[in-house]
Amino acid sequence: MLRVPQFVERLETYEPGWMADKTVVDGIGLGRPNLYLASNENAAGCSPAALQAIRCQQVLHRYPHSGRSIRHKLAEVLSLSARNIVVGNGSDSIIGTAIRTFGQRGDQVLTSESTFPSFGIQARALGISVRTVPYKSWCFDLDALAAALTPATKIVYLPNPNNPTGTMFTDEEFRTFHKRVSDSTLVILDQAYFEYAVEDAGYPRSPYLDCENVLTLRTFSKAYGLAGLRLGYGLAPQRLIDQLRKIQLPFDSNCLAEAAAVAALDDQDFISTTVSANRRNRALAMNKLRQLEYTVVPSTANFVMVVLSSAAEGSFLTSELGKRGIVVRWLRSFGLPQCIRITIGSSEEMDACLREMAALRPLLAQECLVRDERCERK
Repeated sequence: MLRVPQFVERLETYEPGWMADKTVVDGIGLGRPNLYLASNENAAGCSPAALQAIRCQQVLHRYPHSGRSIRHKLAEVLSLSARNIVVGNGSDSIIGTAIRTFGQRGDQVLTSESTFPSFGIQARALGISVRTVPYKSWCFDLDALAAALTPATKIVYLPNPNNPTGTMFTDEEFRTFHKRVSDSTLVILDQAYFEYAVEDAGYPRSPYLDCENVLTLRTFSKAYGLAGLRLGYGLAPQRLIDQLRKIQLPFDSNCLAEAAAVAALDDQDFISTTVSANRRNRALAMNKLRQLEYTVVPSTANFVMVVLSSAAEGSFLTSELGKRGIVVRWLRSFGLPQCIRITIGSSEEMDACLREMAALRPLLAQECLVRDERCERK
């Protein structure tokens, strides 16, 4: 019998949003419903310029140039050197490359509990121990993370804003934390939602090239609306980038993704419109949910997290919305079964979702009473 290491046997497969809850999938069939608010995608799609760039690609029988065109375009836009940039098949790919580059079996990595699962999965797949600390008011507790650092800590993973809570930490808070990190420990600062959060005055705008051990990640999957093409990038001092590129798989980014991303970077009007719509719809959604007496965590991303009183309520609400053709993310796989995450969609999508959330609110309360009565009988 073919054997795999025990640490691989113990891993759970990461399921995308529309597959994460079988109850919802059974309710809507295998295709996605019209109202899909589970994966933090851009409801506006992508820039028309990006679509045109894809249509113009005629040479598909040649291998891509390892991200050369997009690295140079990013260097121009960000006023950096291309040597400070690595691109990959989504940010996930670069996270995996970083773990393989700077970690090895028996090492330890550190992050917050109940955050984006991919980091932990990729670390554990290499036999690396993952240590976590709890949230503090649904935020990354940077003081607790700093206190948890040990000589064995090789990598710290900090998504900012965090997925799935939507909370962020400031540039000042990060700088204070970084002073407590050893130069031999890599800090991965995942800014997947950068374009949405950068409006906040305190949000880190710098890629921290003055820090030799910081790798800042960004992506074209969120605000740029290119999730289906899978393209992310990392920003860091040249020495760090050079090490990553040694380990990175050849041709990790494809030519269609690169062409689309180059064109998308030239269409900043699309990003401005996207961010403005998200800000407006997010505020309306949070206000309405609070009026309905849902607990909503303040967010600086393109989603909001709703905290319910129990895992049963999280399951009930996710399932009932799914039966109505609305898919949100039940956060059981994140270790937060009492929570759901709702992507901020278009105005029409949010209106439809909020109508159903309002209709389900009394049913949710009724479910609580029924469960309480059952517990009393026992």
